[in-house]
Amino acid sequence: MSIAGLFVIHAFHSRPTLFQAHLAFSPALWWSTRATAQRAEQYVISGITTPSFLYLNIGNEAGEMKSVYSGFTNTIARNRSVDLILQLEEFTDTPP
Repeated sequence: MSIAGLFVIHAFHSRPTLFQAHLAFSPALWWSTRATAQRAEQYVISGITTPSFLYLNIGNEAGEMKSVYSGFTNTIARNRSVDLILQLEEFTDTPP
C-alpha cells in the first residue's frame, strides 16, 4: 500500500495541469473513507478534458485494497475522456 500513490491520485484530480503524467503504484485508495478515490472519480465523470496519462498498478495486493482499487479503475476506465490515456497493471504472481 502506498500513501505516495494516493498523493499521485490527489494531484491527478486536484491539480490536473500540474503534471502531464501520473504514475500511482498501489495507491491506498481506501484511506480516509475513500475520499480521494471518490473525488478523482467525480473529476473524471465531470467530463473535464485535460490531456494526461494515468498509470495505475495494484501490485499483488488483496482484500479491501484490491476491491476499492478495482471499483476505482472500472469507474475511471468507463468514464474517461479521450484526452486521458489510461494504463492499468497488476501482478498475479504471489511473492515467494
